Amino acid sequence: MKLLKIHTILFLLTALIVLNSCSSASNNSAQSASDSKPTPDSVQTETLGAASETDAADEAAVTGEGTAPPPEAWMNDFTGLEILDDEGNEIARCSDSKEAQDKLNHFQQALIKQVNADLQTELRIGEAEAEDIIFNRHTRIFSTMNQNMQKIMDRVIMDAAYYPEELDPDLQTAMVIIDYHTGQVKAMSGGRDCDNTEINRATDIIRQPGSSFQILAAYAPAMDMGLIDTDSIVVDEPFTIDGWQPLNWWGNSYKGEMTVRQAVAHSANVIAVKTGVDAGIDKCFDYVQKFHFTTIVDSKTIDGTTYTDRNAAMMLGGLTYGVRLLELTSAYSAIANDGDYISPSFYTRVCNNDGKVLLLANPLSQQVLKKETANGLTDLMCGVVSEQTGTGRKAAFNELNIPVAGKTGSTTYDQDLSFIGYTPYYAAGIWSGYDEITEEETMSEMLEKGVMSSVRPILTVHQYYILDIWRDVMEEIHKEQNLREKSFPFPITRIP
Repeated sequence: MKLLKIHTILFLLTALIVLNSCSSASNNSAQSASDSKPTPDSVQTETLGAASETDAADEAAVTGEGTAPPPEAWMNDFTGLEILDDEGNEIARCSDSKEAQDKLNHFQQALIKQVNADLQTELRIGEAEAEDIIFNRHTRIFSTMNQNMQKIMDRVIMDAAYYPEELDPDLQTAMVIIDYHTGQVKAMSGGRDCDNTEINRATDIIRQPGSSFQILAAYAPAMDMGLIDTDSIVVDEPFTIDGWQPLNWWGNSYKGEMTVRQAVAHSANVIAVKTGVDAGIDKCFDYVQKFHFTTIVDSKTIDGTTYTDRNAAMMLGGLTYGVRLLELTSAYSAIANDGDYISPSFYTRVCNNDGKVLLLANPLSQQVLKKETANGLTDLMCGVVSEQTGTGRKAAFNELNIPVAGKTGSTTYDQDLSFIGYTPYYAAGIWSGYDEITEEETMSEMLEKGVMSSVRPILTVHQYYILDIWRDVMEEIHKEQNLREKSFPFPITRIP
């Protein structure tokens, strides 16, 4: 009987031990499952006025509710900055601003600048505190960069085979690609010297845009005001305003009657100036300001001399300072996007170590041109590339049946070359020229101003190399992304 009692007690003790063990295993399994939950994938940029389209994931990100715990690999002693691409893949880590300066490329440097500025605005903090958040609290930035697009751009721009032999290695090239439907910057190069991130010629340096400004300063205002259409007849002839007589890039000769379509394809300077003057210089200046350029001068007095861009030279890109390539490309993106300007963004959201969203991109969206005007300008600029006499004909794709619209630009003595163009998918701007330092100014002084003097001409007969670079970068990107061949969603007219 005593033996039976002992067996019964042993059985009960064993059962209790088993139950406790199962309960512990169940809790550990649940905790493990909770820890293995993935962090939210990269979200699309939310534009103003599109709140009704924000999905549940975006709403959770904004409020910080429902955010999944970060993976165990992320919860470590690392306290620096982590940058991810547009697919959520890690592309860079750095522990402080010094390492960031040495390690990050032009795109990532511009990304940090934008995040720092937006943190200051959103959280109402100073620059130092914003930098502390970025580098000292394991901050995770979901960027808009597409790694494949960036690699293609870098490889082509750095390929010496694209540049004429008579040009020395000091010649620089910068390029930026924007998804104009969202304003997201997908790839950017600030120069051929990719290791030198102190000079970003796509975002920081101000250069003269040349004839690429004709569209923004002359034809867009005149067409939006209903003064011209694509087939209006204009006359290329001697013209003088305020003692200034503009000349065509081909010399002191004129072509007589032309359509606006032909004038844009040939980049006829005199007609662009006449068109802008007829529309009204002040009106044209107001239109240019709608594209959110930060370097256009209304009136500024320097050493007793007053400067302004409210003049006829503006129609040809003859500006007091010039413009930044990123801002110029964003302006053309507005035309591509049916007249809707979206400010360029380098990130979608910024999270802390717990996965809570600190900052969600919210780019400005503003209708700057009528949709009909924007489509008409695209129609005009397709002729720049598709016509045999068009100044941008070498930018046309060689293999893909995808149209390109755009405008070439060059300054006096070809000190700056540019082409801003777009397809039904992306907009891209490219600039090429020399960095010049005058004897009176140091590099640091010029960088502080954001202006690099354009005093050295590009002495070569093969100035179309920038179109070769633009075409090969963009066509390869369209191939790599398997983008289907398609046209713009409205008729494009060929020049008869």
